[in-house]
Amino acid sequence: MSNPGANRRPVTRVARSVALLAAFVLSSGSLPAAAQTAQVAGTVVDQAGHVVRNSGVTFTDRASGERLSVTGDEVGRFEFTDLAPGEYSLVIASPGFERLFRRLALEAGD
Repeated sequence: MSNPGANRRPVTRVARSVALLAAFVLSSGSLPAAAQTAQVAGTVVDQAGHVVRNSGVTFTDRASGERLSVTGDEVGRFEFTDLAPGEYSLVIASPGFERLFRRLALEAGD
């Protein structure tokens, strides 16, 4: 049975440009308990859950200003390893989409 209240209009260009999302995971499962670093990995997807290939991903240490940049792969994956604990900014950019900006706090072992 369909939902009569659901919006069935097509997605507009503006909605698509705002739809850049990042599904990222703070991984800690493979790190020893005494780890002094953190890592961030994820997959860039759009609002509909489709992979966004070759997105530019920048991770900036807010205290030092140090920037690390990678390009997501063909299935949208990216990874940053050996990050010092602290406050970071994550920016994801891809042509046709609005930039995504997030702040993260990382602790050793995250």
